[in-house]
Amino acid sequence: MLYCVIDFEFNQYFDFQTENGPEPEPACPSEIIQIGAVLTDDEFNVKERLITPIRPRIYKRLHPYVQRMTGLTMSELRKAPDFTEVYEDFFSFAIGRRAVFCTWGGDDIKELYKNILYYDLDYNRLPRRYLNVQKLYGAYRKQTAAGNEGEEIDPVQLSQQVGLKTAIEAAGLTIKRPFHNALSDAEYTADLLRYLMNDKEMKGFAQIQSINIRELKESIIGKINEVNIKLLFIHTEHLLQRKLTEQEKTAVLEIYKLGRAGRFDVPRIRY
Repeated sequence: MLYCVIDFEFNQYFDFQTENGPEPEPACPSEIIQIGAVLTDDEFNVKERLITPIRPRIYKRLHPYVQRMTGLTMSELRKAPDFTEVYEDFFSFAIGRRAVFCTWGGDDIKELYKNILYYDLDYNRLPRRYLNVQKLYGAYRKQTAAGNEGEEIDPVQLSQQVGLKTAIEAAGLTIKRPFHNALSDAEYTADLLRYLMNDKEMKGFAQIQSINIRELKESIIGKINEVNIKLLFIHTEHLLQRKLTEQEKTAVLEIYKLGRAGRFDVPRIRY
């Protein structure tokens, strides 16, 4: 089995208090501005790397905190391709080899699909299975704490999620790259995953999860546009050449929402 360890840097809405400033986009609150990915073998040894900056199209000014943390600047991002252009390269890197996504936490994989759905890109062959390495590290901490008999352990602190840097330092792994760079963080996640999986007991905690694309799709579509219910009923009555009953109006609206969310969609063959 192959693993594709991924990490992203995001830009978000910030109120710059200017007339032409960006507006918050509820359908895509976190816009990907850098992709980092490493492909590993089943021993989590890195075989290939991918790093690419992305020109933002939604939030065209960098959030000050994002700029400070990542070191990215708009002058370099303006020269980069946008998400729709780099997606094909990422798509080719991630598919075709039955790779399982690995992420630090469960948010990156969801935000990836939100960006894909926002731009209406093909996601059908992209891996939906993923391994949450942060969750696996949490199981490792509990397992380690349970083995330290006689040691006082704060259960609240133990249940808290830790950052990638904290986990790397606690594991005693070498810090040789700056954090908050998509490729660096992807490589650190792969390093930590290799460290954890060397413990045979941890393999039982490595649960592969699956992204709920239908749920994400419904939430995205619901935020991109609102339904003009009055116009929907007028159009339906025009097609039927009669007035709709209240029961029929409820059915029409429900069917429209289900169809809009892709409930009846099936993958089509793409040539």
